[in-house]
Amino acid sequence: MFYQEIKFGTAFVLEEALSSQILGYVCGIQVLDEFSLTNISVKKDYQNRGFGFQLLEYVLARLIADSCKYCYLEVRVSNTKAVSLYEKFGFEKIGIRKGYYSNPIEDAYLMRLELTNTIKRRVK
Repeated sequence: MFYQEIKFGTAFVLEEALSSQILGYVCGIQVLDEFSLTNISVKKDYQNRGFGFQLLEYVLARLIADSCKYCYLEVRVSNTKAVSLYEKFGFEKIGIRKGYYSNPIEDAYLMRLELTNTIKRRVK
């Protein structure tokens, strides 16, 4: 599924300039004016340095430039850091997907961001 998203969807990679080491990536699929963010990840040693923020900011700017109206994602209920990041950008919880994740089984928040001409960030 991951390779299909890269091949047929949208994928961006964040590389370290000197070593070309991959620090993080984001994948998703756009259908008409809606984008589904399917995966965003930052290498463990590079987390909490703003790279996830940069990746998400870049993707949202691209979506706005492409006249996309909505961005959706699912996130583990227990992933409070990710939920907090998404909420800083203006994502809202619009539902819960029961048992969405496996290993371990866990619910997911369904979140949505209505895109406008500017990125809505609620950085505190």
